[in-house]
Amino acid sequence: MIIAIATLEDLENLVDHDIRHLGEYGHNNLPSHPFPKGHSFDRDRMIDRNKSCFSTEIGQIGWGRSFLLIEHNKILGHLSLKNEFSGTLHRAKLGMGIEMSMRGKGGGKLLMKTALNWAREQDFIEWIDLSVFDHNLPAKKLYSSFGFQELYTIKDLFRVEGISIDDVQMVLKLK
Repeated sequence: MIIAIATLEDLENLVDHDIRHLGEYGHNNLPSHPFPKGHSFDRDRMIDRNKSCFSTEIGQIGWGRSFLLIEHNKILGHLSLKNEFSGTLHRAKLGMGIEMSMRGKGGGKLLMKTALNWAREQDFIEWIDLSVFDHNLPAKKLYSSFGFQELYTIKDLFRVEGISIDDVQMVLKLK
């Protein structure tokens, strides 16, 4: 397993990974995303959105960076940190996805360790926020092991294929 920070040259492969991952179900065969099975994703739009984040200077409105989990020269996981608003530039939003074939093999821990170390090196990031489906116990356990605290749960935030999903908001104070 290799962890690397994504570059503009990685965008197509990163988006291909993301589309594969978004098509999978998660823990206990429950949804891991707010998209129904077979949802169609606009690959070009996803590439453009990531290109915009990667091209924006870190610490500026719209910045974003992704860390890649690579196995056999294929991206099989990612962790993204990004920000979209001027009033929250002291915070980053974390998103992570690992394809089923790599789950439970320690890749999430490596991504978290690498990304959090990088975030601590940035002078302006004081907090990291994330949301996770309440039924995704492995992810909640991983985030808690890195010091993330649960703030609150939004009951019935999503309904995917008739399944009601509660969403947990979590936060980590870096500085």
